Amino acid sequence: MLAGTRRLLAALREQLATITDQELVIERAIKLQQETLERLRVEASRAICAEAAPQHRTLGRRIARAVRELADACDAEIAFRRELTDLWVETGSLPGVSFPAGIVRAADPNSRVGQYLLRLLEVGVLESSDLPQGLIPRKPTAQPSSGGVKRAIGRAAARVIGHSESSPAVADSAQLARSGRGGIKSSGVLA
Repeated sequence: MLAGTRRLLAALREQLATITDQELVIERAIKLQQETLERLRVEASRAICAEAAPQHRTLGRRIARAVRELADACDAEIAFRRELTDLWVETGSLPGVSFPAGIVRAADPNSRVGQYLLRLLEVGVLESSDLPQGLIPRKPTAQPSSGGVKRAIGRAAARVIGHSESSPAVADSAQLARSGRGGIKSSGVLA
């Protein structure tokens, strides 16, 4: 009887090992299929988005027009109040109906609306001609040469401590600035 139990246990262990191996194979196959499915989903999504891009740009322009209209309406309300105030009319009894100016000023690149419109320009939804007058996209400026920066430091040092650039203190500071080892700090103290 003991021998029969041992054979049964061995058979069960072998069956468990086979099932465990099959489970690992199935899990790996599922993972590979999920990766394939995700890759195909991304490819299909890109194709669909490419086809839908013109309609999406149209909606983006529509939103931008509505945002600009909101900004223009808010500017008009603020101007209306200003006109009344200029006529010595106390406008406190008129409820405020405009958004705060910093939020909706379309021509201000620091306002949320200005930043929004510039972002739409950046991603190709708007063109420069779609922007309100005064909202100009920032263009990168050329970096000054290091020699120009070092000369400017020497001139600034002369102004800070009130000496000409040929004075010994300024010359020493300018030499340190050129060498990159120090110079005059904005407080006028040698670094």
